[in-house]
Amino acid sequence: MQCKISSSKNFEKENNLGICLKKPVAISYATLAARIRSYSNWTRTSPRPVDLADAGFFYAGTEDVVQCFYCGLKLKSWDIFDDPWVEHARHGKNCPHVSNVKGDQFYKQMKQVEEDGPASKSVRKRCLYSDDLICTTAAQALLSMRCYKERDIMDAIKLFVAEKGIVIIPTKTTRKLLSILVNTQKRRQ
Repeated sequence: MQCKISSSKNFEKENNLGICLKKPVAISYATLAARIRSYSNWTRTSPRPVDLADAGFFYAGTEDVVQCFYCGLKLKSWDIFDDPWVEHARHGKNCPHVSNVKGDQFYKQMKQVEEDGPASKSVRKRCLYSDDLICTTAAQALLSMRCYKERDIMDAIKLFVAEKGIVIIPTKTTRKLLSILVNTQKRRQ
């Protein structure tokens, strides 16, 4: 879980076109390439610098502190399963970078997930007694992100199993399952 160390600027849409006219806080990191370059001394393996940079963060140079070039949000204490986009949206409400890249729908999904709460106790309890596919490391990682409902994750697992023809879900399939979830959502829209 991230620790928010400074709040972001509260950017409001300034007209009915949905355009934010405020300038980025750190204009020198406005390009993806500039943000990626800032990670030259990053020592952590997770999250990856390219994922952090894509989500708008540049490396602040100490520990694992990153800052959004647009809204100024600073985050630290990254966990292995933290998703930079999710954490940016969660802690940096109304950041224009998140809205421009992910769309306002992403914020709506985040709000819905937070209202639904974390994975249910029954799911965690079932995992203690079962080898159910929702109990795999990959599925639990996706559940811990709190961006997708359990049934959507199970559907993604079923598609993965059908595609690969295997029943055992390797630990390193989280990204593949996430890709299936994203593609499924795109098809629904």
